[in-house]
Amino acid sequence: MKKITLTDYIDLNFILIGISSHERDIRFCFKLNHLLQLDLERIEDVELIQQKTKSELSFSCFQFIDPDTELEYTVYANRCGSVSLLPGLRQTDYLLKISGDIELADPIEIINKLKTLPEVLTAVNINPSETKLIENILI
Repeated sequence: MKKITLTDYIDLNFILIGISSHERDIRFCFKLNHLLQLDLERIEDVELIQQKTKSELSFSCFQFIDPDTELEYTVYANRCGSVSLLPGLRQTDYLLKISGDIELADPIEIINKLKTLPEVLTAVNINPSETKLIENILI
């Protein structure tokens, strides 16, 4: 009988929204704070080593935990030069990850609000289970 070992379990119980915008990360998060009534603050960057060139890549990251709902909002820059944090989403500039009791968040309402910003070209809901290298944003 073949033995199967389960090694790593990845919790994909979160909302992931891909956002395209030409705005710089700090200005984008400033506008996001006002739009969604958040208080995003810069946290430690996500750092990865590119396999081909062995160079270190740094992706900016911002976070806010709502004290009332305990929802955690995290914004990741999806680009560092020509490399994407999530390679399957090369047209996406930012990733908004909402975790916690996600039943309290309505991704469609958030996407519609995001689309009202003139700086946002598009915003789409992304299925984390269908995304390559999703572990890059699991902090």
